[in-house]
This record gives sequence, structure tokens and C-alpha cells, in this order.
Amino acid sequence: GIYGGQINNTSEIDNYPGFQKISGPELAESMYNTANRFGAEFGYGNVEAIEKTGALWDIQTDMGDNYQAKTVIVGTGTRYKKLGVLGEEHFEGRGVSYCAICDGEFFTGKHVVVVGGGDSAVEEAIYLAKIVDRVTLVHWRDELSAQKGTQDVLFNTPNIDVVWNSQVTEIKGDMTVNLVTLTNNGGTVSDLSADGIFVYIGMNPNSEIVSHLDVVDERGQILTNAALETGLEGLYAIGDVRNTPMRQISTSVGDGALVSQTIIEKLNKAAAPVSI
Repeated sequence: GIYGGQINNTSEIDNYPGFQKISGPELAESMYNTANRFGAEFGYGNVEAIEKTGALWDIQTDMGDNYQAKTVIVGTGTRYKKLGVLGEEHFEGRGVSYCAICDGEFFTGKHVVVVGGGDSAVEEAIYLAKIVDRVTLVHWRDELSAQKGTQDVLFNTPNIDVVWNSQVTEIKGDMTVNLVTLTNNGGTVSDLSADGIFVYIGMNPNSEIVSHLDVVDERGQILTNAALETGLEGLYAIGDVRNTPMRQISTSVGDGALVSQTIIEKLNKAAAPVSI
């Protein structure tokens, strides 16, 4: 995927220090350019194996590249959870989406369903409302968990409707999505005509590459201490993939600053001559 991870799936960021408003892809591009300016080298590919060999970590990718390093920082982030309902996998890319900024333009002038009640769901519903004819937000509870200011914008956007206490239980269509089945908490089933559905019901950590190293919890989050160490010498984790109470761009950036300083100090200490 493109550098920046989940940032690229956010249409508009208005709570990152230093910017009044900036799109996710723009911020990702700016961060990438900054890293380049300071001399970072970039490699591409999926990590297929990571193992400790002596004092070094050995990393292999599906591109045939092999890297060795004294330290490894895992910053692989998260991916969207799926509904797991009939029709979701079949219509993925043909009406089912997990990224409004990526696919929103395909639904210009149409009706779409957004599933979720957190910040991502509400923010992307607001974004889609500027493109599509109508948005229906479906949430399984009777209140949203998104920030109040974002909720206020949602409730004051005329072409957004909210269906409370309901879940999407099936996605139907022909070549593309045209119907969504809803089941409310009382068990009543109804069909809603829709041209697309955007799913924002949480995230799963991308920690599979280290799951064999016994550094993840039952939810797949990488366990770290306050210094972002995993318990295995030279292996660190930062950002959304670790056991963090808050998943925001600013906290991930903070993790990066902290772990970099920690590693620099450790490497310098190890390289220092021993006094006798």
C-alpha cells in the first residue's frame, strides 16, 4: 500500500497540530517527504518472516529482499474490521467499501449506507454527504461514540439519516450492491435500497508477522512497556498496532519520537568504550 497507512483513508483531518485542515493523503505525503529529507531509505514489499539470528534481526520480504538490523520497530498499524455478513465479500469493490476517500466519487448522486458510530464512521458519513445524494448511518446502539463536535455536524447535515439500534445482516445486489438488509435489536428485519455500503466498525492490528514471537495479546495487539519495548531485545512497536489506549496520528507520531530516542541512547551506550 501507499505510505501513510490509515491516514490515506481519512478525507479531512482537522485536529492535528499545526494544520487548520488537511487531507489524509496530503499529510502522509508531507511526512514521507520529511523522512526523505532526513535521509531515510525506503523499501517496499510484504514482510514474510522476522526472526532473531544471533545479535541481529533478520527480515525477509516477498520481493526477495533481506534486511538485518540490531533493532526493528513494528509500525504496521491496523486494518478495518469486516461485518462478516452474507454478501460482504462477494460485493467488495462492487459496492462494499472501507474507504470513503478512495471510493466516494463512484457514488456521486447516489444513496449509500455507512455502518458504525465512532469517529471514523461519523467523519466519513459527513464527507460522503458532500458527494452522494443521501447517506444513511446505521448504528447498533441508541447513541454514537464519536466526538460531540463531529456528531453536531452530522446531525445538522440535511442529507444524512440515522437508523438506531440496528445492524446490517446481509448485503444484496446483482452486478453491484442495490439492497441492504437491516435487523433491529428487537429482531425486526427490513430491506433498505442502497447503491453502496461503507463499513467502519473498528480495527484489527496488523501483527501477524510477530504473532509467533509471543509478543501479542488476545486481541492481536503488540504488548509494549512505557519505552515501547516488546520484551524481546531490539524489537519495538509503535502506533496503532500496539496496546495503546488512544489511536490517533499525534499519538503515533509521539511513539515514533520516543522509540527513536530510546534506541539511539541504547546503541550509543553499547558502543561506548568501557572504562577500567
